[in-house]
Amino acid sequence: MAIRNRPAAVRDGGLESVLDEHFWLVQGQVDAAELLDELGLALHASLGWFTFRGIPASANTIRLRCHAAVPFSGTEKADAETTDRALSNFEEDAPPRAEGLRREFNTLFWPHVHATTSIGQEGLDFHSWCRRIVHWDLPSNPVDLEQREGRISRYGGLLVRRPLGLAVGKDAVAASRSGRSPWDAAAALGEERFCNDTGLSPWWTFENAGIDRHVLALSKSRDIARFDHLQRQRLLYRLALGQPNQEDLVNHPARGSEKKIAALSALALDLRPMAAEPTHKFRV
Repeated sequence: MAIRNRPAAVRDGGLESVLDEHFWLVQGQVDAAELLDELGLALHASLGWFTFRGIPASANTIRLRCHAAVPFSGTEKADAETTDRALSNFEEDAPPRAEGLRREFNTLFWPHVHATTSIGQEGLDFHSWCRRIVHWDLPSNPVDLEQREGRISRYGGLLVRRPLGLAVGKDAVAASRSGRSPWDAAAALGEERFCNDTGLSPWWTFENAGIDRHVLALSKSRDIARFDHLQRQRLLYRLALGQPNQEDLVNHPARGSEKKIAALSALALDLRPMAAEPTHKFRV
């Protein structure tokens, strides 16, 4: 029954369209001849076993085979150690390597969830096929919040590709009927229609693009107020760098700090590649 249902799942899920998008996304990273090999590596991923131990440590453990969700923490250590252990040795299975997990998560197939810490994912990009983040607990400072959410708010990420696809999808499909990749057409249309002087649109920012964020906090608990405070702090942190977070910049000035935000915005460095008009004029 499962085999007979696969063609319908492929058709109803639009697998061909998803593969078009994935191949377009990775074509700048590998040669055209290596695209299928790259996808094959992800499809044949061996994600391994993971052990849950009690606190305090005890001899009782729970071993799970992970596919849909995998922990990322600890894999860097495994990269530096020998991981060629016998698969038959149940207690000695090594976790997957960090590089393998990054590659597999940045495809449209398993794993679909990464569990990690603010430090564990620092400097890594998980934006290719991810736009949701769940905060199990709140970071202690705005820099850590930026590190967490910055992993999926990146250049050409799913956050901007989805609204871009909705905006130019019909025209891109029409342009692809001659055999051209629909995402090559979508990229060209996006550059033509939505590129502006900031150099950020359409690949860094786009209308209606935003993180699908979930904070695991009880309603009316102090964590709700803490998260609001963290967002305010992050706004000031980003303004100090001259790179305001668009979501925070829109949401928080309406809460009684308009004058402060305006004053800070005027002091922020303009790091855009090209400004429509010079912000300040200096007399020589």
